[in-house]
Amino acid sequence: MLEVDMLQLLGKYDINGTCCVQIQNWLDYHNHISIVFEMLGPSLYDFLRKNNYSPFPVNLVRELGRQLLECVA
Repeated sequence: MLEVDMLQLLGKYDINGTCCVQIQNWLDYHNHISIVFEMLGPSLYDFLRKNNYSPFPVNLVRELGRQLLECVA
């Protein structure tokens, strides 16, 4: 349940709900944790596949890194 606890803690400090994915619900079924998240846009894998697996542009990597740091800061 560490993942659930950490995501709930991050969500608690994300006052506007814009920096970190929000947990809608979670359940434990026979020691298997399932987490339900809010619906978001395409995944990183979907983006890669759509662009024929070419590397991400530097400005996109920079923006993703900035968002990650903002979330955990």
